Formats: sequence, structure tokens, C-alpha cells
Amino acid sequence: DVVVRIDGVYLVEFAAGSTVRASFDLEAQRSELELLTGAVRIATKSGFEPRQLVVRTSEARIAVVGTAFGVDILPGMGTCVCCEHGSVDVTTELGTKHRLEQGAMVVCFGDGRPAMSGPAKEMHLLPVRALEQRAAGGAVIGGASPLPVYVHIPFCESLCYSCACNTVIT
Repeated sequence: DVVVRIDGVYLVEFAAGSTVRASFDLEAQRSELELLTGAVRIATKSGFEPRQLVVRTSEARIAVVGTAFGVDILPGMGTCVCCEHGSVDVTTELGTKHRLEQGAMVVCFGDGRPAMSGPAKEMHLLPVRALEQRAAGGAVIGGASPLPVYVHIPFCESLCYSCACNTVIT
């Protein structure tokens, strides 16, 4: 797994074997992840607002409201979104909207069936909880130590010390 802390206000963890495309609009403070295969877990913390983060799969668009959640692509089935804390907005490819609150999940199918919602599955929440522990600086029980990777996405209005050597504010 790869864990990335983005701009100091959210962690993104990609499961081994995941394929992701990312785009960042620094001026609009908007990030978008397109999850092609695998799984992603995201934990935000205070200071996330006014940033915007969207996760897309072929079956769903997930807009982060400020939360901890996981997105799993279930091969041959669809996309599962589980919300551990806060809330997340999910729009299916059919345009159906779901607001997931703490402890809820929705599965968006790729074959046109209506989405299925209900309580989140414990097996999907465990990696989200582990990511939240990392975000809080705690040890992860039963997990390997992550390889630290730092990615700074500057949303600063003025030059800061985090990116002073490599960034020009225009």
C-alpha cells in the first residue's frame, strides 16, 4: 500500500495493485482521482475546507464532504463506497444521488442495476480506521510500516516554506 499526505489536510492510501489517474487544479483547490482498479481510502481533517476532492470510478462519482471513507472496485460487479465518519456524496452512473453518513455504504453496479445501500461492511471499514490512526500519528496494529511519501500540493496564496525552493506563485 502507498500512503500520501496531501497538503497536510488529508491522507490518501492506495491498495497494492491499484491503478489511479490524478489531476489537480491548484488555483481552484480541486483534486480529482480516477480509480481504475483496486481500492483507495481517504481521511480528511480540519482545514480540509474549502478544498474539493472527487473520486471517480466507471460506476460512480464520490464527492468528499469532509470524512473518512473507502472506495473499492469489485471486479465484475461495481464500486463499493463505505463511510466511516462524516459524510460523502455518491452519484451513480445513472444519476442517482446518495448521501452516505457514518457507518453507511452503497454499491454502484456496472450493469445498470439500481445501487444497493445499507450498513457499511466491517472488512471495508478496517483499512479506513487504520488510515485514520496513521493520520493521527498512531501506530497501525497488525499492519506494516508505510513507506513515507510526501507530496505537497501548494494551495497557498503566498509563497510558503514548504515549497519555496520549487514553486513560483503567479
